[in-house]
Amino acid sequence: MIKSKTKKMLALLAVGAVMTTAAAGIAMSRNFHSAAAFADTEIEGEVTGVPGSQLNPVSAIEGVNEISKMVVKDNKMLNYKELVYYMTFKPAKTGVYAFTHSNPDVGVSEIYSTEETTYGEWDDTFSVYSVELTKDVTYTVVINNFDWTVDLTNYEDGAEYTLPIAATITVAYKGAAAGSTMETALPYTVGDTMYVQGNRDVWYKFTAETGTDYYLISFSGDAVAYNDFDGYLDEAATVTSNYKVFTGIFDVYIRVTPAADGYTQAQVLEVSKQSAGSCIATAQAIPENGVVGDGKWYTYTVGDSDVTLSLTPIDNAPVIVTEYKDDEGNVVFTDTYTLVGSVSVYNGCTLVDTLFDGTSITLEANTTYKFFAPADVYQTWNDEGEVVKEYNIQSKLVIG
Repeated sequence: MIKSKTKKMLALLAVGAVMTTAAAGIAMSRNFHSAAAFADTEIEGEVTGVPGSQLNPVSAIEGVNEISKMVVKDNKMLNYKELVYYMTFKPAKTGVYAFTHSNPDVGVSEIYSTEETTYGEWDDTFSVYSVELTKDVTYTVVINNFDWTVDLTNYEDGAEYTLPIAATITVAYKGAAAGSTMETALPYTVGDTMYVQGNRDVWYKFTAETGTDYYLISFSGDAVAYNDFDGYLDEAATVTSNYKVFTGIFDVYIRVTPAADGYTQAQVLEVSKQSAGSCIATAQAIPENGVVGDGKWYTYTVGDSDVTLSLTPIDNAPVIVTEYKDDEGNVVFTDTYTLVGSVSVYNGCTLVDTLFDGTSITLEANTTYKFFAPADVYQTWNDEGEVVKEYNIQSKLVIG
């Protein structure tokens, strides 16, 4: 629970949360419950590259790291001064590390490296920050002082500030991250989507109905399905931005490797339960009238020449007219909108583009494309907030 000191500080927090990373925002929002300002301390002269500055970070260790001084940073963008402290940390093992804070006002705001993006989370007390890190990667750990009552008016940018009571941050290895190994595989329900973001493999596990055929689908990135025979993993299917059928036996493990951009979706579906157009593996031909929608998948193979694919409203598409009135009830402006949905275009299982009203894309010769048209719905309401009418939105694909 956040106990704010003043409305002004809450405003500062709101601005700060926008300008920092998500992790920093979490860190800042938790620290307003301390009402004690630091005692008066001696102002030290400006120092370039002092220990703990961005130019001269201090090496952190597994164990207790004491912070007795912090560095004044003049944040020109937000027009205020803050206390920061930079550390570097190189994990000895890959897994989850906990950063435990002795002072809730002096804590981690961001951890990053040039190799990867990291996302951590706080415990319920906001005193322990846990994050998955990779062995032998050098991370920058940014520490902030979140006690906004500290008066830094007479401090220059880059000056050292001596804390009245030294703070500690204890770094400890907690173990392998959930999903990082076969032994820690995440439970998976057939039909769900596996969203994997970052730089590392993620493992999932489900119990198959023995002898049942499944689709293994990967939207960018790699996915491998293994059947488990008493601890021995037998590779059943491997896909890269594609899909295959495999037969599940006993426990099935799925290993998903993110694509180069760090993001991948994967899915396992039971083959016998997939009707035409229900998934990318059962995509149906675009109908002759070009009308698509209702959460269906479609497919089209281009001939020997490139073609243009456009998205337009269907014939007799619903038209929504919105009137804007002045205080006297007179109509001063009318907005007219023809309902049309969107269609995502895939080359294999790789997203190429998403089409909206009036947009088009060139489809290359001798290439098979897949298209997904979501089940979009448009509703109108009365003044009481009740739904007056609901429209099932469809679109029209025009090839040529």
